[in-house]
Amino acid sequence: MVMEYHRHRFPQKYTAAEVALLAKTDELHSWLSGPATKRILEREFEVYGHAEFSNISRISVAQIYNLRHSNRYRGKRYTHTKPVISRIGERTKPEPRGRPVHTG
Repeated sequence: MVMEYHRHRFPQKYTAAEVALLAKTDELHSWLSGPATKRILEREFEVYGHAEFSNISRISVAQIYNLRHSNRYRGKRYTHTKPVISRIGERTKPEPRGRPVHTG
């Protein structure tokens, strides 16, 4: 009889919605330090009474950093880099705006 291998996994303490709340909070506050982010999450629940922050408001600072490096968090990031269009090598007539142009 062959035994099947079952990998042990700890239960996930934070849901996908709570990870999304952390990602949105980080985006709105420009990715502050872990302790500052923890304080914001605590205030959202305790001061402002937002029930969706009840579980994640008890998160540890270390767990904030762990979640920020997780694939679940990275999939929830909203701000993406925008490509910059570079005009290197394009030849155009100068626009001096009333100032003399040096040719030479």
